[in-house]
Amino acid sequence: MSDRDARFRRLRPQPGDLFEHFGVPLAEPPPPEPEPAGPTLARPCGHCGWFVLVAVAACPLCGSTERARA
Repeated sequence: MSDRDARFRRLRPQPGDLFEHFGVPLAEPPPPEPEPAGPTLARPCGHCGWFVLVAVAACPLCGSTERARA
């Protein structure tokens, strides 16, 4: 093994997480959202036409609180 190879092998981090090795703090991942229990009902927004879940009060795209078209 050459001297160069030996130097690089000494410099490389030990097996493990590189973020931990270099001291980079990581935010905890958000908890997964629960799966819906069954089928959901969506209707088009009365303002922009984007589909909105019936249980949601406002359109997530445009923010309109107008009642969805039937």
